[in-house]
Amino acid sequence: MDYFKVAIIRKDGVIDVIGQDEQELHSLCLLDYARKNCADKVFEQLNFRHRPEVISYFLVKLYGDVVFLNTTKDITKYGHMGILMLPDELSEEQRINLEQFLDDIAEFNICLTTNLYLEDGILQAQELYSVSSETPKDLVGRYFKSR
Repeated sequence: MDYFKVAIIRKDGVIDVIGQDEQELHSLCLLDYARKNCADKVFEQLNFRHRPEVISYFLVKLYGDVVFLNTTKDITKYGHMGILMLPDELSEEQRINLEQFLDDIAEFNICLTTNLYLEDGILQAQELYSVSSETPKDLVGRYFKSR
């Protein structure tokens, strides 16, 4: 898979991969995407200074999107890293394409972020991390089994 900053799996299962420039900010990629594809005015009030997780929160909560942030900095030192944000419910199309996507990022060490909410304007969530040599697909499977 070519380099990307963000992957979004929409409710209809379509996967949008955005941000191919390593120097571009996650926030700018997300805002550009949201302003082109989402009707909600909240994205007009956000700017590049907002954390990408906050911008992603609105995609997850308002549209039910799955959002993956590629946070890889130094592959040789830390390996591939990312944050996967899941909505409360997934469509069948999302589940199918999420499984394929997780295979595509099998080498990533990810943080799974669920049950997102804002408290006093600060993003809160439950985070689940890989244990041992658990793949992203194993981690997500463990999460779904625990629900």
